[in-house]
This record gives sequence, C-alpha cells and structure tokens, in this order.
Amino acid sequence: MFRGIFITEAGLGTSSIPHSLADTKKPTDQAVLAMGSTIADAFLSALSGLLVLTTGIWSLGAFRSTLVYEVFKLQAPGIGQYVLLFSVTLFILTTVMGNSLNGMQSFGILVKDNTVLMNCYMAFTIVMIFAGALVPMKLLWEIMDTLVMFVAIPNLIGIILLSYKYPEALRLK
Repeated sequence: MFRGIFITEAGLGTSSIPHSLADTKKPTDQAVLAMGSTIADAFLSALSGLLVLTTGIWSLGAFRSTLVYEVFKLQAPGIGQYVLLFSVTLFILTTVMGNSLNGMQSFGILVKDNTVLMNCYMAFTIVMIFAGALVPMKLLWEIMDTLVMFVAIPNLIGIILLSYKYPEALRLK
C-alpha cells in the first residue's frame, strides 16, 4: 500500500498530462479512462495480494518483490513465470516512457521549450534510466520516496490555490 502512489499516480497530478494531450472529441472519455486505470490498478494489486495469501507463498519467507513471481512459477509451471516476466517488462517500458513524457512536458513549460535545454533533459533522462538499472533496489526506492514529494507538493499547492479561485466546484449540489 505504501508505494501505491507509484502505480496509480493518484494525487501527484501527473496522470493528467498524457490525458490532456489526447486528441478526442469528448474530454469525458479521457476522464473515464483515467478513472478506469486507477480501478484496474487497484483490482490487479488486490488480486496479486490474494494470490500470495491463498497460495501460502507468503509463509515461505520469500523476498517481498518476488512473492507474485513465486506464485506464477509454482501455480502455472512452465509458462507462468514467463507471462509475469512479459507483463512486468511491458509495465516497466510503458512506465519509463510515460514518466519521461510527463517530465519532458513539465520541463518544457519551465524552460519555455528551449531546444538546447530540452535536449539536455532528454540526455539526462537516458543517463538516469541507465543508472537506475545499476543502482541497488533499496537505494532506488529510497530516492524515489524522496523525489515523489517534489512532484506532489506543487500539485497540492495548485489544488489549494484553485480551491480559492473556483470555490463553487467544491460545493455539493
């Protein structure tokens, strides 16, 4: 539950960036998609937890990050671990691409789309992706737990400021 913010981005304000870039006739379609992705994430997380509990894998003392892998490996021998590996690989690739897009859009606003600075950002992103593959997992999570504040705090400030500018949006009808 602690790292759920990394799955849904709920409260960070970053999931609105790709949704706002979508070319659609009805903006409500993107709102439904955004809500649906959060529901799907919650469902898959709950399902993973239930699989770990009902199969008894949790009692074997496996490392936390490998519990679901152990379930797939033992309950669907031969193919289960590869299905999970493929799914996790897709998740990682799409997360890296999505977060890179979010960062690039936000950075572009800060530097007014200055080409040189945007190229520096892209180079920095590539270096960080490579470095992230080399850093020990525990250190990586500690860094991410700290950096997430720098994303959440501006969003919280924006929400507070907008609540004063548009108070009628907060009133129940």
